[in-house]
Amino acid sequence: AHENNNKNNNKLRSDLPQHLQLYCPSSLSKATFRTYGGDDSLPGFCNQYLDDPASYTSKDRDLFVMVYNPLANVRNWTVRVAARDAGLYQIERMDDTTAEKDASTTVVLSRSQDDDEYQIVEFTALNLRPLGLTTYRISYSGPSPQDHKQVALESSKFVQAMNAATIAISNGQDLVVTFDRQSGQMQTIGDVEVFAEWGYYVPYDAFFDGDGQNSGAYIFRPSQANQTLKMMQPCPEVQFIPTSVGVEVHTSYGDDPNNCWVQQIVKLVEGHPWIEFEYTVGPVPIENGRGKEVVSRFVASGIGNNGVFYTDSNGRAFLKRTRDYRPSWNYSEIYEPVAGNYYPVNAAIYMEDANASLAVLTDRSRGGSSILDGTLEVMVQRRTVADDSRGVDEALNETAGGMTPYPPYGNATRVGQGVVVSGVHRIMVGGGYAGAKLSRSAMDQVFAEPLVLAGSAAQSTTPLDDSVAAKRQRNRKPTNHELDWRPSFSMLSALATLPPNVFLVTLMKLYDFEPASNSTNQSLLRIRLGHQYGPGEDETGFSKPVQVDLNELFDPSRLAILSVTEMTLSGNQKWSDFIERKYNWVDPTKGRDEGSLNQRQMGDDDDDDDDENG
Repeated sequence: AHENNNKNNNKLRSDLPQHLQLYCPSSLSKATFRTYGGDDSLPGFCNQYLDDPASYTSKDRDLFVMVYNPLANVRNWTVRVAARDAGLYQIERMDDTTAEKDASTTVVLSRSQDDDEYQIVEFTALNLRPLGLTTYRISYSGPSPQDHKQVALESSKFVQAMNAATIAISNGQDLVVTFDRQSGQMQTIGDVEVFAEWGYYVPYDAFFDGDGQNSGAYIFRPSQANQTLKMMQPCPEVQFIPTSVGVEVHTSYGDDPNNCWVQQIVKLVEGHPWIEFEYTVGPVPIENGRGKEVVSRFVASGIGNNGVFYTDSNGRAFLKRTRDYRPSWNYSEIYEPVAGNYYPVNAAIYMEDANASLAVLTDRSRGGSSILDGTLEVMVQRRTVADDSRGVDEALNETAGGMTPYPPYGNATRVGQGVVVSGVHRIMVGGGYAGAKLSRSAMDQVFAEPLVLAGSAAQSTTPLDDSVAAKRQRNRKPTNHELDWRPSFSMLSALATLPPNVFLVTLMKLYDFEPASNSTNQSLLRIRLGHQYGPGEDETGFSKPVQVDLNELFDPSRLAILSVTEMTLSGNQKWSDFIERKYNWVDPTKGRDEGSLNQRQMGDDDDDDDDENG
C-alpha cells in the first residue's frame, strides 16, 4: 500500500508515519477540486506536501483537506495530517448545500520518525457523505495553553479509571479497554481478558537443522515442526498519550530490553468500535545467522474455540478452519503442526464460543492461524537467510539498499539494513458466536478507507460566507479563467443510504450514448451490489435477504435512472438469458435421465454448435 503505483501515477509517501499517509493522484478533475482562494493547483500541492509535509500547514497557511468516502454509507473517520507549528487549530467543515460547520480545536501532538519531528493535527470527520466528498479547512488559531507533553492523562475524557497499576480507556462510547501502566500490556476488552503479544518462529535452515526443505519466499516452515513461538519481551519505555480524539499507548518489543525492533501504538479512537494496533517492525536482526518470521498474537484464553477458527475467502465468504483437520481426506499423519495450520487471511480472522468472540481485521493479505486454543496469530514480516529452492534463487532477505547486479555484472549481494514494514490490525470483541458479525461490520471500512486529499492557501481571516450573495457568487457559472468550487457533494440522494448489510461493489460508466436532439446526455452504467453476510452468519437478521430501491438511492440531479437490466455478475449477459440456458446439474448417482440440459438446449436438432454452446 505504500509503494508507488506507476500505472496510475499515484504517490504515497512511504517514510511518513503510518497515520500520516495521504493519497495524492497526479491528476485530478480541476472542475471538481480547486484550492479555495488559493495560489496552488491541487495536484502540484500534493507533490509538494509529499516532499515536505510540514511546510504548508502552518501559522500563515490554511490546509484544505478533502475526504472522499468510497462507501455508499454515512461513516465517521479520524483524519490525521501533518503541520509545521505546534498549537491550536480550528477545524471547519465547508458545505456548499447546508452551510454546516463543525468547528473545534485540537492540540497538536509530536511524533518522532528518523530524527524528524512531525506535528499532527487530528480530528474526527463526522457523517462523511456516502460516495462523496467532504471538505474541511484547518486554520492555525493560536499557541497551545500548555505543552501537550504536560497535559495530565487523568484529565482526558477518555480515561475511565486509573490507579498505580492499571488504567481503563474508552472510545467515548461503550468500548472500555484496561492496560497495565508499567508494561503497557492490554489486559481486558470489556469483560473479556485479551493480551497482545509479539514473537517469531525461527525458519528452517538446512545449514543448521540438517538436510531438509528450507523456509523461504514460497514455503513457511519452522526449524522444528512443533516449534513454539519465541516470545519477545516488552521494552521498559511506555507512554500513554492523550489526544483530542482518544488515547494512545506506545510500547516496543525486542529479544531483550536493549534491542527493541518492534514498535507498537495501540489507539482507542472516539466513535470507532475497534482497538487499533499500529506496528512498525524492523530491521529484523539476523546477526546470529538465523532468520525470523515475525508474528503478532492475540490471546483470549477464556474463548474455548476447540481448534476452530474462521478466515475470509478474498473478503467474501468465511471458511471454517479446524486445526489438524482436512475435510476432504484423512489428515492423520501430521508432519507440520504449525505451518500446516496456517491459512490465507485477506481481510479478517476470528474465533468464537458460546460466550465471546474475538476478530482481527488486517489491512492487507496475511497468513494466520489459531495454533493454540484461545489465540489468534497473524504473520506480519519474514526474513530468512536461506533459499527455499523454489525458483527465486535467493533468500527472503529484503534490504533497504536493494542488491548488487547478478553475475556476470555483480555478485548479487544484498545492500543495507533489512527493510522496515508498518501496518495496522484492528481488534474487535463481542458476544457469543458473533465473530462473523464483528468482522463484517468493519471489513468494508478497513478495506475502503476514505481517501484524504490536500490543498493549501494563504490563511484567510474571513470564514466561509454563507450569505445569499456569496452563495450566488460561488454557484455562478465559472469563467474561462476560473474553476468550479464544489467543496462537498454526494452521488447518493440526501435521504438515502444502503442498508448496513449491503455493499456497493461497483459503480462504473461503460460508455456514453450518442445524444439525440433535445435530450440530455445518457450513459450506460454497471452497478453491482453485494450482500455482506452468508447464510446463517448472523442470527439477529443481517443474514436475511434485503431489498434496495435504486430509484431512491441515487441523487436524480446527478444520476437519474431511466431503465435497469439485471445482468450476470460478470455483466456479459442478461440474467434471464443465463437462466434460460443454464445447465441443470444432477446427482450422478441418480442417473442421467433424472436431469440434463434444459429443453431449449436439448431441442430436436443435433447441431454440434448447440451442444457446444450448451
